[in-house]
Amino acid sequence: MKLPCDNIDDFIRGIKHYYSVTTDKYTIGDIVTLYNDHKECKFRVMYILNFKEHNVLHLLEESKYSREAISNFYNGLNRR
Repeated sequence: MKLPCDNIDDFIRGIKHYYSVTTDKYTIGDIVTLYNDHKECKFRVMYILNFKEHNVLHLLEESKYSREAISNFYNGLNRR
């Protein structure tokens, strides 16, 4: 699913994490693509805040999510 985003660089740098949508078709774990005229980037929906008029998606960049998951996996294996 692609969503337009004028300030995509803020999302990529981790300054912004929340994106408001007017539909409830998203679920936790979905991959969404934020894009503008110059670039696009994939994000994973980490959780959703539900309001009457809209839903707020908490997004984490997919590559950061993958690194975090791998790191947690290996740290779990290395524990004594």
